[in-house]
Amino acid sequence: MKILLFSQQIIETMVFKSRIDTFFAGLMFLLLALFVWVFYMEVIQPDSPESFVGSICLGITMLCILWFSLTCKYTLENNVLRYSWGPMKGSLLINTITHIERNTMLWSGIRPATARKGLVIKYEKYNEIYISPKNEDEFIQELLKRNAGIIVTQKQ
Repeated sequence: MKILLFSQQIIETMVFKSRIDTFFAGLMFLLLALFVWVFYMEVIQPDSPESFVGSICLGITMLCILWFSLTCKYTLENNVLRYSWGPMKGSLLINTITHIERNTMLWSGIRPATARKGLVIKYEKYNEIYISPKNEDEFIQELLKRNAGIIVTQKQ
């Protein structure tokens, strides 16, 4: 936690890393194994330039997946929830959050997350975002400190 004082206004910043579940970790491992296998086959038995291009494309894809998964985080700054996920960044005002649904999944829309069964945050009138902080309880408590009107439900 970082607290800064600017002209009598307290700015409190908290950073939450995204949780990586076994499904996502397994997917990353399989892609890495596939990349190593393709690259190994290219070095041992170079067939054509196309296969080398394929291994380069697979390597770039793997690096992008690692970049997205290892840099995914959520930052609470005063009344703003900021999220970053690889090159994607965004924010929303905490006072516009109306509802948080726990233990659920969002299949479309904004999903800066690296795990299943996280939090669907509903804000403004019809917007929602799916996130997966490592410590959901602490994250929700911090949001409730900043906006006590948030309704939290648990999906069974």
